[in-house]
Order: sequence, then C-alpha cells, then structure tokens
Amino acid sequence: MKFGLCGCFQHDKSTENRWLKAKRESLDIFKILPNVFVQEVWFNFYLIENDPDDNKFSDCALAANANYIVSNDKDFNVLRSTAFPKIGLLKTAEFAAMLWSKEIP
Repeated sequence: MKFGLCGCFQHDKSTENRWLKAKRESLDIFKILPNVFVQEVWFNFYLIENDPDDNKFSDCALAANANYIVSNDKDFNVLRSTAFPKIGLLKTAEFAAMLWSKEIP
C-alpha cells in the first residue's frame, strides 16, 4: 500500500523563513518512509470552485493517479459529481473502515 504526500509550499513574503524551513523539515520525516512518495503537480484542473485553495490537493491526487482523496471537507464533495477527471472521495471514517477491513485496492 502506498500513500502520496501532497506538500504545498507557497512563497509568501510575510512568511518567516524559519516557519517554511520547519514545515519542510517536518515533511522530510514522512519522505523517509518506504510507503510514501512525493508527487509534483504539472497541470491545474481547478475542480473546486468553493475553495480554490483546495485545488492543490485534487491536482496532486490526479497527478499521482490516486484512488482517493480522504477528507471531511465539504468543499471536496463536488468531486463526487465530476465526470472527468474522476477522483474518488472518502470521509476519514470510510477510509479507516477500509484500512481495518483491508479492502484497499
């Protein structure tokens, strides 16, 4: 089983360099795990209109050819009715149930 890690670093002049460095270092901890990979995004689909900032996660999932996005954020619900590109959406409880039942594709 592999898990994608979508790390989004946005440069903002008001952001302190040490905060950005701490964020990168905390993500580096995940990158050493054998079942985690980092995916870069090369195309933006702009599927989520209610909260455009969430598009970075749907774009990352598409680029990684992910089976699902796991989120309880209601803004992602638009993905359930999007015909193309298709991204599966699971609530955290649904994902946890899949993990426990070992029914992960």
